[in-house]
Amino acid sequence: MILGVSKDGCDSHRAFIAKYGLKVDLLADTDGKLCAAYGVWQEKEKAGVKKMGIVRSTFLIDKRSQLAEVFYGVSAEGHAAQMLALVDSIAAN
Repeated sequence: MILGVSKDGCDSHRAFIAKYGLKVDLLADTDGKLCAAYGVWQEKEKAGVKKMGIVRSTFLIDKRSQLAEVFYGVSAEGHAAQMLALVDSIAAN
């Protein structure tokens, strides 16, 4: 199962899903509790300006509902293929 989470609201998520034709569920963490619990709400810097924001991250949870792998600061390009390869290798073992 793949879930996406952000602090955006449901309307924003629906528009994002429609725009990109996504086939995954997106969860709205509008109060930021889940983002804080997973450590993805961090200070970021862009063009010399520091502000709080979500650091794109991936959490792989195993069949026992245990956190198996954590990746912070991921780039969207190629990441899905990397995660699929990782999941396939774990499933093979």
